[in-house]
Amino acid sequence: MGILDIHNRTENWKTAHTFAPFFKDGGARTRLANQLLQPLGEVNRARGSAIKIELFWKGVRDYVSQQRRESELTKHLADRYNCLFPCLREKLNYTKGFQLKWNHSHYNVTEELEGKFFDNLRNTEIDVVLQTPKYLFIGEAKHESKLRGDGKLILVHQLIRQYVTAKILVDITPSNKQVVPFVIGDSDKLESLRNTTQINFMIDQGWLKEENILSWDCIEELAASTPGNG
Repeated sequence: MGILDIHNRTENWKTAHTFAPFFKDGGARTRLANQLLQPLGEVNRARGSAIKIELFWKGVRDYVSQQRRESELTKHLADRYNCLFPCLREKLNYTKGFQLKWNHSHYNVTEELEGKFFDNLRNTEIDVVLQTPKYLFIGEAKHESKLRGDGKLILVHQLIRQYVTAKILVDITPSNKQVVPFVIGDSDKLESLRNTTQINFMIDQGWLKEENILSWDCIEELAASTPGNG
């Protein structure tokens, strides 16, 4: 049991506990990268020491703190969004399951909304980020809660928001990496997770491979220590 015999239900605790071995074990990081590349027909050729991992990553927040030119970045990030995702609002609006009463600001980054969009990106957190020389894997960890949507934000839907954020970061940095999303969920809930509107949209767009919806059991197996893989 947990503190005061109270079960900790948060995904952050489960994520930190499950992914702790990956920080020390380069072989585990290699196995995870190869697992996520299988649906792409690719093989990771980087050794574990060349593969980095972070949890609860706020990439835009940290990038901004290094640049020290927030006013310029606000417009730059908005411009990159409109260049990379010019039709995203329309695609979502005409996708089954997303027909809601759209607010004018949803996925619509106009000049007057650039500041709000900037704050949206800066506060976006990605649960698990794995980086190889060629790929940026971004993972959303689900346990007892559902995929969220927040109508107060410009990028309303959680998975889409994370993908957009990662794509913009890759675009404005000299990394030239391919963004590969993945989702982790409880084994007995994977089927319902696969059938959520956000995931179906991500799959339909070619952003997420269905095979990269993984169970916590799968992650634990990949984390299992194997001699000689470090």
